Amino acid sequence: MGDFCILCVSTYVINWSLLVVAVRELRAKRAQRRAATTAARRAAGSKALPASSGPSRAVRVLGVLGALAAVWVALMLGVGDAPRVLGLSPAAMQVVTTLPLWLLVSFGAYSLASIGFSLCTFRDCPEAFVELEKDIAASRVRLQQKGFGDAQ
Repeated sequence: MGDFCILCVSTYVINWSLLVVAVRELRAKRAQRRAATTAARRAAGSKALPASSGPSRAVRVLGVLGALAAVWVALMLGVGDAPRVLGLSPAAMQVVTTLPLWLLVSFGAYSLASIGFSLCTFRDCPEAFVELEKDIAASRVRLQQKGFGDAQ
């Protein structure tokens, strides 16, 4: 439409800011891991510790998602006549067009299902219950000592 939309621009700014923060945290964790590994190697002396097994899971997932996003953008922009080269019909291109939305909804459904499953299989902790009961009783005594009457 060519108009300036403050909601759209602010959404872009927030998303890019979150990306920058996530990358900084990832780099900081990687630096901490390297420092811990170096310290462990120094403490071990001549014993060689095994080298890291490669990039972390987050880096691998982000790499795959980045590659898929690049392919999707190429298809949407028609770079190098990609839809024709891949033999995608107009119906298939409609599916490709809505693929990010479908993936987002699927991820949301998966997240809700995993949270629901975790809540259903949540284990009780009798020790924590006993400790909480003691804390409540102690708080009642303190409130009564401060003159708040019968704190029940």
